[in-house]
Amino acid sequence: MSSQVTELKEKLMSQFAALSEREQRLVGITALVAVVFIFGGGFLLMQSSLKSKEKQIKAQNEQLGQILALESDYNRSKNAQREEMRRLEGKNISLFSLLQNSASELGLSLKDLNEKKSPIKDSEMVQVSVDVNLKEVSIDKLTSFLESIESKSGKGLVKVTRLKTKTRFDNDQLLDVRITVSTWRKAV
Repeated sequence: MSSQVTELKEKLMSQFAALSEREQRLVGITALVAVVFIFGGGFLLMQSSLKSKEKQIKAQNEQLGQILALESDYNRSKNAQREEMRRLEGKNISLFSLLQNSASELGLSLKDLNEKKSPIKDSEMVQVSVDVNLKEVSIDKLTSFLESIESKSGKGLVKVTRLKTKTRFDNDQLLDVRITVSTWRKAV
């Protein structure tokens, strides 16, 4: 192998020596230009490859920043959910008593109180709801009743989850109301 390289080298040198001075200069310049093109092309190729890699790294760093931000949001939400669970576990509110007390303060009579329990998906909690029907109630008494229910429970443990009103046909100043009041407890 090395003998073939040596022979090739000697053959090229003898052919180069056989050229005129002008031809030798042209061959030298051509060889120099070819070397510059080869190295220059390689350099440009490497530079464009580096730029594309830098863009990829920048995009991945941005994605990582977004993931970290989402992780912190998730952790905050998870902590808030745990806090709510602790708060709900400590309170067992009797909806019947709360509703009866609020109604008696306003001079309302409650009939047909129906309690329903429904488990909350992916949770250890159960939603306890009571349906309340009120007939011939003024808008002022209804507002006071709703405020009383939600404010007496303390810190949002009781909420009005559904409210359906109908204006009475015999007196347009009075309403027939169907209310669903809910609270949440740990399932037993």
